[in-house]
This record gives sequence, C-alpha cells and structure tokens, in this order.
Amino acid sequence: MATVTLIEPNGYTVTTHRDVPTDQVDTITTHLIETVAPEHASQWADFGYNARDYTVRVR
Repeated sequence: MATVTLIEPNGYTVTTHRDVPTDQVDTITTHLIETVAPEHASQWADFGYNARDYTVRVR
C-alpha cells in the first residue's frame, strides 16, 4: 500500500490518497497530474500557478 500526495508549487499538499494498492499508484498519479492539478491551478491562476509545476509524492 502507498500514500500518493499531490503537492502544489509552494510545497503545500493539495490532496492525499492513502492506502493505494501498489498496482493502482500509476493510475492515481496520472489522475492527479492530468485532472486535479489543472483544476487546482486554474483556481489559483491569478497567483501564477501552473499545473506543470505540481509534483506527486509516493510513499
């Protein structure tokens, strides 16, 4: 099991998925980068946020 966390450009956590089965980590990571990050960045676009600056941490 893994914990998958989307991190915004200033280092703050946007969302975390806990107890992700190992075989689903890639799917969750793709969803966070391709869907959640752009949505979050658009909400903060006035402050210069861009989805390409987000990272995913897997532990």
